[in-house]
Amino acid sequence: MGSIALWLRAIAAPLVKYVLSLLGFGLVTYAGFAFMHDQLASAVQTILSTIDPSIYQIVALAGLVDGLGIWMGALTTAAVVLSVKKLMIL
Repeated sequence: MGSIALWLRAIAAPLVKYVLSLLGFGLVTYAGFAFMHDQLASAVQTILSTIDPSIYQIVALAGLVDGLGIWMGALTTAAVVLSVKKLMIL
């Protein structure tokens, strides 16, 4: 019975260390991207709030506001995909 327990421990210990390291890296990565996204969104919102409302309406009709949102989502997705690829190397 002791040898089975040692065998299971030998298998489980590296797996648990791997999962915990992935969770830690994922949390740090997510927090960094969330901070960057919030800062960028705040800067864009500040810039757009300083322009004349009629110019803002033209910019919004042109789709710039929606385009910026899509662009920020694409950057976040690309960063997550690249970090997941790096995690698979671990």
